[in-house]
Amino acid sequence: MWRAWLGLWALAAVAVAQEPISARLFLRPSEQVLAPQQGSAYWVHEELLRAVCALPVQELQLSDFPIAPGQWRTLHLRRAPLVVDGETEWWVGISPARPGKPEERRRHRGIVHFAFRGEIVGEEGSSVWLNIVGGELYGLIRRGTQQLVGIMPTGQQWGAEREHVLGEHTGAQLWEWVCLTRDEVETKPEPLPRPQQFSPLLRVRVAVETTTPLYQRLQGNLERVYNYITALFAMVSRIYEDEVNVTFYLPWVQVWAAPPEGQEDPYQNDSDISALLGEVTTYWNTYRTNVRRDLVHVMTAPGATMVGGIARLNTLCQESQAYSVSGIQASYRYPTLSYTWDVHVVAHEIGHVFGAPHTHACTQFWTPPLDTCVTRDDSRYPTPDACYSAPVRPTVSPGSIMSYCHLYGGRVAITFLPVVANVIRTRRAQSCLIVPPRPTVLIQHPVGNQTFRARDTVQIRWTSYQVSAVNIEYSVDSMGSWNRIASSVPAGDRVYAWRIPNESYPAVWLRVYDVTNPITGDTTMASFAIEAPTLQLTYPVGGERFGQRERVGIFWTATLLNAVNIYFSADGGSRWDTVALGVTGQSYMWTVPTVVTDRARIRITDASNLGLSAESGPFSIGVPVLRLLQPNGGETWRIGQRYEIRWEAEFVNRIRIDYSVDSGQTWRMIRASYDADTGRYVWTVPNTPTNRALVRLQNLGIPDQVVQSAGVFTIADTVIGVREPWRSSGLQLQLVPSVVQGQWVWLKLTTPEPLPRLQVQLRTLLGSECGEPLRWSELPAGEYVLTVPVPATLANGLYWVELVSTSGRWVLPLQLVR
Repeated sequence: MWRAWLGLWALAAVAVAQEPISARLFLRPSEQVLAPQQGSAYWVHEELLRAVCALPVQELQLSDFPIAPGQWRTLHLRRAPLVVDGETEWWVGISPARPGKPEERRRHRGIVHFAFRGEIVGEEGSSVWLNIVGGELYGLIRRGTQQLVGIMPTGQQWGAEREHVLGEHTGAQLWEWVCLTRDEVETKPEPLPRPQQFSPLLRVRVAVETTTPLYQRLQGNLERVYNYITALFAMVSRIYEDEVNVTFYLPWVQVWAAPPEGQEDPYQNDSDISALLGEVTTYWNTYRTNVRRDLVHVMTAPGATMVGGIARLNTLCQESQAYSVSGIQASYRYPTLSYTWDVHVVAHEIGHVFGAPHTHACTQFWTPPLDTCVTRDDSRYPTPDACYSAPVRPTVSPGSIMSYCHLYGGRVAITFLPVVANVIRTRRAQSCLIVPPRPTVLIQHPVGNQTFRARDTVQIRWTSYQVSAVNIEYSVDSMGSWNRIASSVPAGDRVYAWRIPNESYPAVWLRVYDVTNPITGDTTMASFAIEAPTLQLTYPVGGERFGQRERVGIFWTATLLNAVNIYFSADGGSRWDTVALGVTGQSYMWTVPTVVTDRARIRITDASNLGLSAESGPFSIGVPVLRLLQPNGGETWRIGQRYEIRWEAEFVNRIRIDYSVDSGQTWRMIRASYDADTGRYVWTVPNTPTNRALVRLQNLGIPDQVVQSAGVFTIADTVIGVREPWRSSGLQLQLVPSVVQGQWVWLKLTTPEPLPRLQVQLRTLLGSECGEPLRWSELPAGEYVLTVPVPATLANGLYWVELVSTSGRWVLPLQLVR
């Protein structure tokens, strides 16, 4: 782990300084000792290797890189086009198609691919191709015209390091194979093209399928099969790019596995390559016409046959004809240089699809043949399409990709001869292939003008072309600075789940870009907003006193929340018990538990985000007590007068007050809800004369807790126009008029003595006030006419005018007719 951290720190430093990067950062010699002809072994740290590849540079110098056993040089590397990217479809075959039954397959996560090309610094004529696939390194190093060194993984892994082997590719290591071709669909003579500098760069789309035997040869490991396909075609693409300016792109890849991953492939001749091509053609033309491609290449593991590959000649871009098959030697055992040979085989077979014949044949493009490594009647390798026969004997010469010179053990350069490259480029490719699009990243979601909730997870989706991995960032300051969301996300994932930060921002921008080239990227079309959810507990807040079994409303305010969880603690928050989960709305009726505590608390949390919560202060819970003190039986209360209803309450919050005039057979409401802590309520006695009156109190939190007067009391009439209750007086009162039709009534008053603290009030017969009273601190002795307002809202009926002074109380009837 320390090595990885140290390496990443060093990478950051050299990236800023743009200095050469030492390959020893991610590569070290293995203790495994190989024979000289086998090469040398190395351990490659996959995390550090990927970090080097993801540096945001288009060119780099890589020092201390092994180019042969015991030799280390500096490489100058440039990024190369990718054969797979975020738009490549990766499939695993589940069940082959049959008449009336479509093919079943499941999508597989893609791989990350980085590609480089370059040369050995100070070594003219050298070429280097490196491909990094899934943390493994595949490479070819060409020195001069003959020496070819390959590097590839062995399949051994130790922690974060993978073992690789590097060695020279020689004729002695080559597989003895020959190639068959099916005649082209059109056989009319074509003029010999002239060699030229090919422009522009063109792209060929290759749909790739592998059979079950190849899956089994690679130890039944899907990742290895995908990695090997990518590395193989990446190197083939480098060859075609260098020699004919055509780059390869794999839009569709399917691997046939074996149980339990899926059923075996649909082909009966997996190991008979010459027979396999016909099966492939029939299957694809029947069941895969919707796969867009310029050619199809199927790879299998060869059986007991010398046929290493077969292709339909000169069929490029003809979807019903452009098929080729190759036998792949891929292995993870020493010597592991089969990769070099597999590149040769695939490049050779696809060369036929492009229209290139064998170099030992006499064609309209060249006569005599370009080599005589084989003849028609050769005793060892008779070759029907060879130009010469006896008495001409095979002459071993340096071969090329389209030759059979490997059969005699000579060195074969992985290159096309110039005249062959000219045929490959101009015979069909020039007219049917297109210029590849530029590397692209396009954001599909979010698009902007949206609002997202903080702490939620939003799906960031994108599409891309020619991009291996992406960085994802957001800005909250109009793109002045950027915050990293994720680094080096495989572009093939196409989606990333982003946990939005717990902050509110009115304008947020998001961008996704190529890790190797920040210019290749996309930013949301418009900004979007992030709003942090809010949650506030409004009741209880702390300090309340609740009775056991009381029904208490828990209230809160919230924004951007769908539901809350509610918890209760009796010990100040040390332990929490669940009250309710997933409560919607903004209130919940809670039954107080039967505990006694002064450290109770309520907590509510966002049901989808337990980190957002609100909590009350401490409150008390106890046994509820409610006692009625007055009236309690035997009292006489006068109609229209005010009397106090009094009680004692403990752990009771709200009460309902009722009275009865029939000893409790029926009840009439005084107050629907009243604060029990006040201990008293001033009641104006209504006009309901009775000697069987009762008052009842009900605990609204515990409806079955009810108390009432111990005995009945009397509600007595009040004599209209009679002074109460103290002493006689010469006071004279008259209402003018006594029947009122307007909004005023005049009260004629004659008093022989002052009336201190006089108040005149219009009331209903039940004693309710009608409008504001008239008040005097003292009315001197004398005659007066007082104007009493009659509210316009009053209904017709009987009312009375009440005069109250410290000297007494008087009432006069008033009839309202409008």
